[in-house]
Amino acid sequence: MKNRGMWWILGVSGGVVLLVFVAFISHMIGTNQARATLDARKFTLEEIEIEIAQSSTSLTEVNEELSSIQNSHEEQATLLQQLEHDISDHSEEFEEMTTLISERDDVMLEIETLNNEIDDKEESLTRVIDDIETAEIELEKLTTGIVTKAEEPRVLSAGYFTVGQDLPPGRYKVEPNAGSGNYFVNSGSKSNIILGSGDDSFYTSEYIVFLNDGDEIEQTLSVRYTPVEE
Repeated sequence: MKNRGMWWILGVSGGVVLLVFVAFISHMIGTNQARATLDARKFTLEEIEIEIAQSSTSLTEVNEELSSIQNSHEEQATLLQQLEHDISDHSEEFEEMTTLISERDDVMLEIETLNNEIDDKEESLTRVIDDIETAEIELEKLTTGIVTKAEEPRVLSAGYFTVGQDLPPGRYKVEPNAGSGNYFVNSGSKSNIILGSGDDSFYTSEYIVFLNDGDEIEQTLSVRYTPVEE
């Protein structure tokens, strides 16, 4: 009877110990699970804080980018205003240039008209000069019967000369170039005069002669030969 009571006490004691052990194990397991849950929540909170920090950084970057865009927009707006101002200034200059070009065209037209008038006047003047020269030639023919050619006079010093070699054949007005002296053509058979200047009737101041090829000239003074019309 005592043994049975002992075993019963031992059994109850063992059961209590077992229950205490199970309770302890359960407590430990619950504590570990709670800690794991807290750790998980803590990890999640850190991630959220990191995300918030990253989002704040991104927001700062976005704000900076937005500020840069706004500054760029303001610069573009300022540049646009400047361009509009420049365009306005150039528009005034363009209008001035257009006016100047129009005035220049008017002046050029007037110059062209004046040039045409000048050309007409020059043609008329040329005709008048030709008419005057013709009238002078006719007047010279009527007064002297001698018309001087446009050729330059020839001057021969005192000496002997042959027409065709020293002087071209033709009709000449013979005048003393300097001083006075005798003038012979073909030993005096064709011409025999005394050339000289001044009012003295002893001298001949000018003499018209037709010199043929081969005529021989003897002169004791410098003589000027001026070609005249035949």
